Formats: sequence, structure tokens, C-alpha cells
Amino acid sequence: MKLVFVTDNGFSEMDGVYYFSSPNYTHVRHLKKYFDEFVFIARNDKYDKSYFKIDAASPVYLFGKFSVPKMIKKLEEVIEDADAVICYGINGYFAYKVAKRKNKTIITYNGGDAYDFLISRGTLKGRAVAPIVRYLEKEKYLNADYAHYCDSFLVDKYPTKGEVLVCSGVSIEINEKNLENRISKIKNKTNKKFVVGLTGHTRNNLKGIGTAIKAIADLDENFEFQVVGRGEHDQYDELAESLGIENRVTFLGTLKAGDEIFNWLDSIDIYIQPSLSEGLPRATIEAMSRGCPIISSNAGGLTHLIEDEFRINYGDHMALSKKIKHFASDLNLMESQAIINFSKSREFAPEIRDKKYDDFYGKIVGRDNNC
Repeated sequence: MKLVFVTDNGFSEMDGVYYFSSPNYTHVRHLKKYFDEFVFIARNDKYDKSYFKIDAASPVYLFGKFSVPKMIKKLEEVIEDADAVICYGINGYFAYKVAKRKNKTIITYNGGDAYDFLISRGTLKGRAVAPIVRYLEKEKYLNADYAHYCDSFLVDKYPTKGEVLVCSGVSIEINEKNLENRISKIKNKTNKKFVVGLTGHTRNNLKGIGTAIKAIADLDENFEFQVVGRGEHDQYDELAESLGIENRVTFLGTLKAGDEIFNWLDSIDIYIQPSLSEGLPRATIEAMSRGCPIISSNAGGLTHLIEDEFRINYGDHMALSKKIKHFASDLNLMESQAIINFSKSREFAPEIRDKKYDDFYGKIVGRDNNC
């Protein structure tokens, strides 16, 4: 079974070798159970050391932002003998149009509200194109044969006439030892130092990094802030310096999915996700699986993950600083939230995800095999 995998971001080429980001790598790893051939079409992004190498047996075609005609021509070619096409983002919209015309099985994937994403960026261009993108996205999802959503709130925003899967592709380990270690860390804390952590790219403020830095500035010198994620961070360095806390803000760059990320999560005291826009953030679920006390914004699927008391309106750095301080002043509260968050992460256990994937993608493969 051949799958054409079309998306916008997270692919790059360096020295003739192709790479993709951790979320793309994870999704493809899950899909390999159902498809044995892959063709990738995406935008040519900047290489990042956290990216994974793509199997040389899989053709990869990368295009610039303004090479849409060339990309469509390639889509016409590769979709011709494909069994199914999975469509992400705006590039996915063009793939959907080609696949529809060629009567191919169309799978759409929605990892977040594109309209909300563009509006939240705060740029004039983003606000101008957001309604157009929403219109195109609605058409794509409505007419797909199968639609995969990371969270249920997206089903309401982008309804479909096709089969539906609501499931995150996050890969976590549900191990009681993780919670035991977290509780021990909290119970045995003897100093007033607290490390607050966030995972997210730095190329814009959608992950709320600016909000977090302002919140840390409202707290005393016992609070340190660490950020894991790719991208330049000069603007945040300048913000931290202007607030006089440059010695309490550290950008760690990218860490590999798996042990590197989990070991870092185990080292911090409080995890925050003050995002302006979200789907269902894998990073938050990973933090939950390590028993982290968490404070988040009300963006996207975060409302389904984190209790009301521990969420803020995005951009509200004063509320964020107050909640961080509240955690730090009450270790019993941190412990109770560690237990609650870990328990919630059980909903994303691999066996639950695999069953949902089997029911959905297995049906796709079965339908095509019976044609």
C-alpha cells in the first residue's frame, strides 16, 4: 500500500540527505503498520539537529513557499499510482484537490486550528489570510473520506462527511515509577529554588515564551526558566535582559524525542504551556506522563488536559506568575497535581492509541484491499 504524505512544515534536506521533525517522524512510524510505501511532499524548511533521517527508500520532494505550481505538478505525478493521500495544511489542500479529481482515498489530519494559529500570530498578513485558509480547510475536511483530528474541539470547527478518528499520536510511557520519582522529588525538596520549564519553538510567540519570561520577572531570584525547542531566541534574550533576569532564563535548544526530553522533564519542578494557539500539545502530555505539576493557557485542547484552576488566559503573565508562586508555596498542591496529571496521561497510553489507529487506518487499508 502506497501513501503520499503531504504537509507544510517539518522537512529539510542537508548534504543530499532528507530529514523530518519529531512529530512527523512519530506519525509516520505509526502509519508504517498500515502502509509499506511512502512518498513525502512538503515545504523545504531549515534543518534542525532534532530531526530524524528519512529512509532513503522513500522519495522526498521539497518545495519553496512560492513553488506551488511545481509542487502541484509533482502531486499530479505521484498521486497517480498512490493508494491513499494524507493531507496536512495548505499543501495538503492542493493534494486533496488532486486526489479528489483522481478518485483516490483522501485522509486529512488536523493538529490545530489554522485560523486560530494565523490570528494569534498578530501579523497583518496573518489576519488577512486567516479567513481564506479557514475556508479552504473547511472544504478539505468536509469532503475527505477519512479525517483524523488530534482533539475533539477541532471536529466541531472543521466537520467532515467522512470517517472520524480523534486521537493524539503522542508517544509516552505510562510507568508508575515516573510518578513515584516525581512525588519523591517534591517531598524531598529542601531548597527554595524552582526550575520552570517549557517546550516550544522560538520563531514566534505562539508558545507564549514572552508571557513566561514576563511572569518569571515578577518572581524572585529563586525561580529559573528553561526553554527546550528549536529556533533563534535573540528577541527573548533581549526581553529577559530588559527585565533584568537574563541570568535566570536559559534556552537549551532541541532535545531528541524520548529519553533526552523525558530526562529534562524529570529535572524541572513546574511545567508551563502558556500558548496563544494550540491543537493538543504533545509536549504537555509528555510532561503529564512524568508527573509534572502544570500551568497552561486556555488555548485549544489544553482545556481538555489541565484543570481550570491551573489555566490562564493566554498572554496574562501576571496570572501565570501568581499560579507559579502558588505551586511553589504549597508542595502538597504540587504533589496532588502530579498525581492528577499523571492519571490523565493514562488516556494517551500506547495501547489505547494503537486500538484507535487500528480501527481507523485498518479500515482504510481493508477497504482498498477489497476494491
